[in-house]
Amino acid sequence: MLRGPAIVLGGAIAGASLLCLGGGCAPRDAGGAPDPAVRFSLLAVGDTGEPPGWWKIFEGRLAVARGLAAEHRRQPASAFALLGDNFYPKGVSPDDLLERVRHNVVSPYCPFVALTPDAPPGLHGACPEPGAPGPLFAVLGNHDYGRSASPRLQREAIPEWLGNWTMAPDAVALHRPAEGVDVILVETEEFLESGSHRRPLVEALRASRGPWRILILHRPLAFGPRGTGAIAESALKRVEEAILRAGVPIHVALSGDDHNLALVRMDAPGPLLNVVAGSGSSVRAVREPHERMLFALADYGFARVDRVVDAAGDRLVVSLFRVSRFPRYGEPQRVARWALAPDGTLREE
Repeated sequence: MLRGPAIVLGGAIAGASLLCLGGGCAPRDAGGAPDPAVRFSLLAVGDTGEPPGWWKIFEGRLAVARGLAAEHRRQPASAFALLGDNFYPKGVSPDDLLERVRHNVVSPYCPFVALTPDAPPGLHGACPEPGAPGPLFAVLGNHDYGRSASPRLQREAIPEWLGNWTMAPDAVALHRPAEGVDVILVETEEFLESGSHRRPLVEALRASRGPWRILILHRPLAFGPRGTGAIAESALKRVEEAILRAGVPIHVALSGDDHNLALVRMDAPGPLLNVVAGSGSSVRAVREPHERMLFALADYGFARVDRVVDAAGDRLVVSLFRVSRFPRYGEPQRVARWALAPDGTLREE
């Protein structure tokens, strides 16, 4: 039976969580000045699409969102990426599109959202002080295909409200958000039924100028072929075949699907480092050990990729952050940091 102090403590935690659910817990500023050696940076998280529900006041979704905002204030990101499963459990429909975009994108990720003049008042109300963001890259996860209209709505309707919402019009898209950095969006679910997308992926990779290439996709190439079924395995093999055929180095692949944080080293032409950051709203155990695992943690969090140019050279620095489950308590904690040199050399920093 709970005694007085325990009741008070429990009530305080519940009250703080309810307040945060309504947007009342502004994260504290992270310490330190921005690093001038960072030429480009990308924050990323996946599997964020938990639907509204009062019973989810203790979920980690809001904690991750506030952790991302705190890290963005410490060192502003050039771009932001959602790694799929943006709307559980079955994507979006015309009837719930506005509410889900408000709940799952605009409200939690306001610093990374550029609202258009055509955005409904409810979205402006959910993000009264938007930042000055770069592109908001998004790919589709398997849950985003649950309703037939969902992929089209995400590709065509959301950009009418979010001016920086950036998706592949089909299965593949090449973007160059900064000099020296190419971002290739790959819709892994589009590769499930057909190999016809291999050629566009090969062409996009060969058209990229580099020297740095970042792949954004939902299913992890390092983990996906094992334990996901024959269809998913075939899809990922098609992606890998296209990478091999293109013959250009891919340095980092950012993916979700696995609800945890992980770094796995892979072989050239790449991706040389598969980064998993799928614990944006729920957490699951790491599926299995991997012989080339550099890091794994089943906890809420997100990823960051920086292009750093300084006296030590030009490199990509990949960081994983965990966050406290309760948004008010603590700053994001960096739990892994690895640097990737142009020649593929990896070292822990």
